[in-house]
Amino acid sequence: MAAGDPSLLCHPTSPAGPGVPREADQRSLSHEAVTPTGTAGIIGCRHVSTGHSLCVLATPKKRQWGAVCATADDFNNADAANVAATYRFDFGRISRDRQFSGAADSGAKHRYEAARQCLSHCPSERFGFQLFPNFVTPAEALEVLSFCESVSQWERRGENTSNPMPDTARLNLGVTLDRSYRPRALTDLPPVLRLLGDRALEFCKARAWPFACTAIASQRPFDQAYIQRYRAGQSTDACGQTLGFHFDARSDFAELIVGLSICGRGKLLLSMTQGAQECTPQQATRHNVKGVPLPALSMYCLSGMSRYDLRHAVLQEGKHERISITFRSLARSPQPKP
Repeated sequence: MAAGDPSLLCHPTSPAGPGVPREADQRSLSHEAVTPTGTAGIIGCRHVSTGHSLCVLATPKKRQWGAVCATADDFNNADAANVAATYRFDFGRISRDRQFSGAADSGAKHRYEAARQCLSHCPSERFGFQLFPNFVTPAEALEVLSFCESVSQWERRGENTSNPMPDTARLNLGVTLDRSYRPRALTDLPPVLRLLGDRALEFCKARAWPFACTAIASQRPFDQAYIQRYRAGQSTDACGQTLGFHFDARSDFAELIVGLSICGRGKLLLSMTQGAQECTPQQATRHNVKGVPLPALSMYCLSGMSRYDLRHAVLQEGKHERISITFRSLARSPQPKP
């Protein structure tokens, strides 16, 4: 809620009474505390310091947003499981209204579409996203860092393009990619990465994934390790310190994608954005973006709708070097060129 909004009024039932100055109430409002009410034309909110009920005279756009949020709040675990089970894997080839099979509950689909627009209101677990702090042991992190220091040839992000990002380096291992980043051949992963990837996958297979689209327990071993290295001393506002909104190739790789933060801090963003685009720290505050902090040694997992229907992006936070590893399994063995 913008400061100085003249539409703010004290709710008649507030103990403070209707004579409380509007600006005094505005200064104590929390934007995150705004929740829809059943009153036509009014969006309810609460005074943070006093607990008094307040209200905003809503414009048609605000009323529509309030209705969407109310529907998103009803998106529950049963809906999430229903949507994931009926998702159709025809990426980009069918219209949105046909994205789920006919067996899907129409109410669940409706509530899911609202939840996509109000991601900041919804638990990320219902979209198949999970975060596990302190998954990587300090000993494993040191082994990975030692491996990274032994590598002399890193690919600079944006190399040979009009938008080079020399302070962000990456290393692709295990799967040879063509110029379009499509898998072409398999190679051996370095032992330190293979062992870490095997442990991560074994950990995931031992857990329940109620909002996944496929059987995670049947996923093949990780074939690819993709290391991103954000150099120290860079501004968090620099585009070179982000991974823009994108899908990990949905047809080429299996459902479960795992990301490990070896050192440094970051933030993963989930969003329903259309098309690839860079991200900024300001985008993490939008209602259709879910921001999840990624502390050092943590592991995040993408499955279900967070994998197939929402794009994700990563922001580096702070000015210390950040190193991350993304593990992926091929959906099928790559075919040689004819």
